[in-house]
Amino acid sequence: MFPRVLFPTDFSRHAERVVGCLDELKLAGTEEVVLLHVVEPEEAIGWDSVDEGRLVKRKRETENRLAGIRSRLEALGVRDRTRIEMGIPFQE
Repeated sequence: MFPRVLFPTDFSRHAERVVGCLDELKLAGTEEVVLLHVVEPEEAIGWDSVDEGRLVKRKRETENRLAGIRSRLEALGVRDRTRIEMGIPFQE
């Protein structure tokens, strides 16, 4: 019924609660989940310039947080893809 699902997350407590529903997605016929997190560029802006090191660190942190969700999907037998984008979340 839902072969592919887009799961955008901001890692809020509300998004974490949705992770608890992944088991039900499998029962609904989901075969693949696309995990998406958008890193806002403001997180890397210092007082006078963009700090590329902060962007790299933020991306690494995001990858680590998504890894937990990925392992849960793998345990359910659901394929996953991960997308980390830069920009304004509602636009991306």
